[in-house]
Amino acid sequence: MLRVRLTVALMLFGALAVRPAAAEIETVAPAGEVGPWPVVSQIIGYRDRIWFANSVKGVNHNAADLYTFDPATGALRFERALFSQDAGDPVVAAGRLFWPLEDPRSSVGWGEVTVTDGTLWRRLPVPSAQAFHAHAMVLWDGRLIAATSAWRAGFQVSEDLGLTWRALYDHPTPPRRVSRVVKLAAAQDFFAGHLIDVGRHRLLVSDGHTTSLLDGWDESRNVVAMAATPEAVFVAANGPGGGGLWRSDGATLSKIAIDLPDGRIQDLHSAGGRLWLLISGGGGGSVWSSPSGERWRQELALTGGSPWDLYVEGGAIYVGGTGASGRGVFWAGGVPIGPHQPQALPDSRFPDPQGAPIVDWNREAQALDRLLAGMARSGGNRSALRNAVYRLAMAGPPEGFFASRLRLSGDGGGRIPMIGGLVQVANRDLANWLLLWGMGLAREQGVPVELLLRPWTAETNGAEKYFEPTPAALWVLTMGGQRDAATIAALIERLGYADDPDWLRNHVAATLATLTGQPKRWSRSQWADWWAKAAADWPRASL
Repeated sequence: MLRVRLTVALMLFGALAVRPAAAEIETVAPAGEVGPWPVVSQIIGYRDRIWFANSVKGVNHNAADLYTFDPATGALRFERALFSQDAGDPVVAAGRLFWPLEDPRSSVGWGEVTVTDGTLWRRLPVPSAQAFHAHAMVLWDGRLIAATSAWRAGFQVSEDLGLTWRALYDHPTPPRRVSRVVKLAAAQDFFAGHLIDVGRHRLLVSDGHTTSLLDGWDESRNVVAMAATPEAVFVAANGPGGGGLWRSDGATLSKIAIDLPDGRIQDLHSAGGRLWLLISGGGGGSVWSSPSGERWRQELALTGGSPWDLYVEGGAIYVGGTGASGRGVFWAGGVPIGPHQPQALPDSRFPDPQGAPIVDWNREAQALDRLLAGMARSGGNRSALRNAVYRLAMAGPPEGFFASRLRLSGDGGGRIPMIGGLVQVANRDLANWLLLWGMGLAREQGVPVELLLRPWTAETNGAEKYFEPTPAALWVLTMGGQRDAATIAALIERLGYADDPDWLRNHVAATLATLTGQPKRWSRSQWADWWAKAAADWPRASL
């Protein structure tokens, strides 16, 4: 890792790195670069590694890749693609890491969450609200809280680690308008969210029973970040006069008098009994800390890029952002890199999601076939088909239950308007799309190689929403662990398709990396060279 250490020593007290008053500020250059996407964000510690997302911010774009950083070695490692347009703010609960999907590419009209115990991965829908987005999650009072939105902002709550959900709050929103809750922070007795309400910025607070607007917030001021201590939620924002910080006890809101350097607040974090601020400016950035939010001291100076996201754990400071090359970069500072102290996590055995038990799978299959036939003929009832696929996937279907119903040839029937009429999808393609979604939820194998090799012919649309089966098929491969030789060879062949958009090419490379354990790379020739040596003994060659 490239670092310029200007301090002679760091004195460690408890979990915080305490700097002697006369010491100089540590200056840190990026520890590494990932890509091709421009931003590293959504940083969180889980087990013995630091996790983060690499994505595109501010525009619709079909890529969000997960990486990890090993504090013991300084190594960066690709983990997998999220099958989402971006990642929301993650949370650790009961030994599992939950990634809310900022805009899941399955696009079934529900929020969705990807969850892992570090080895196994699951996709869990949030069917308690009509939503496109799950922006953030927190653990509060032993429950998972998810901030969802699209048409109407809301809070969803789960008491069984995401297997089932219920609506806690649904924000009143005029027809054909949009409201969103995009940030969350949880104190001990309440939690708060940043509500964007038809263009107005507002704050919501909830005690788990009653949810209401918090008075005193300037609705023209965008919230940059939120963080919480056991007693309060803190809100950071920028304005014409510079950055500002507010404190709420759940009933009142007060501005804290602070004097910060020039620049923009990028993030706010709470850890180790202190608040931490990330500020960008001057071609780099800085990290500051405070015990109460009033008096601040600088902890780090950052060079080599523009910072975006901040995470602090055990005295170590981690920052994500954009490097001078335009790719995502990751900084690490605060204390020398050494053995990471993993969080004390309870047993995280990961049971399969189980819905209501299915007694007669033959009868269920016949009912599903009727829905699929109706979809193929006339567009059918989309919600009924989605709901049936979800219910059956959560019940643990027999092997090949969804895969055997894919139809790859024949007349696609009429076309169904999706995404407000922006996208027209062939009836049969939508039926296959929902079947693939069911395969991913159930972690079912059986993706036909033909789907992996189908040429990309979709017309570009502003929402970047597509229902051609290849992207969904790639996601299903990783969820089900389908890594036979024919699948690997087809993926390598796919990397040679010159007409694929950049995000699809990246998804193919990411799928290969996840299934083989090899580094993520876009070069078809590099993969072909590797496969020429590994194919004869595959899959033993991957062990």
